[in-house]
Amino acid sequence: MNESLNQPTKIVLAKDVLSLVDLISEGKVDFAHINPFGYVLSSISSSVDVLVNRGNKFSQTPETYTSVIFVNAQSGVSTIEELKKKASNFDMNYVHVGSTSGHLLPRFFLNAQAMQSEYVFNDVVFSGTHKDNIETVLNKTNTIGAAAGSYLRDYLEKFPENKEDILILWESEPIPHGPVIYNTSLPKSLVERVRNAYLSAPQNTELWEAFQKQWSNSEEVFIVGSDKDFDGIRRVNDNSEDIIFMLNFYRED
Repeated sequence: MNESLNQPTKIVLAKDVLSLVDLISEGKVDFAHINPFGYVLSSISSSVDVLVNRGNKFSQTPETYTSVIFVNAQSGVSTIEELKKKASNFDMNYVHVGSTSGHLLPRFFLNAQAMQSEYVFNDVVFSGTHKDNIETVLNKTNTIGAAAGSYLRDYLEKFPENKEDILILWESEPIPHGPVIYNTSLPKSLVERVRNAYLSAPQNTELWEAFQKQWSNSEEVFIVGSDKDFDGIRRVNDNSEDIIFMLNFYRED
């Protein structure tokens, strides 16, 4: 990046997505790799836009995933409406505080259904991984799980004997993967230079290999991104005060 821009760059490592949102709002970073919900939150509190995103190199469309809320098939509930009536009998298992698919998106979907987790469920648990959530639900009929839809389906493909034991109660719209974003107060010429550096990044470097290890397939590259790609997240719950309140509530976790 230093060579592409012909100027020095500094890398800042935030401890979590909430800390990164703070750095962006305080003007301490100009460009950021951030998860999808972190971008939506930053777009509420800061003047930011999408620089590039992960996409298919042939179709030039964003790579996406989904969030799911699921339950043991023997739980006695098969819809969100049924869950509303019996929520106090269930524990709600999320992945970790900053996870879009494993916490934020399913939580705000439930909030929009007047199901604030800490008030309606017997207990709220952060298990740490998508796998832990899936296996807990498989072993308990009184637990609701949240996870990435692709992770759940991959798990069930790997262990087909469990396919009939999981029931999906809700699935989100497709979510683009975390974008690279920028502060819109930056000079347009600089923004375009950084964007072009990503779009033309050589694919035979250690940095590119590091990106590939985090991506789902070798056909992914950086493509031009758009703010509207993230409207599906906004449609889950458009109450920005609710979003900010809950994220601040969990800031210490």
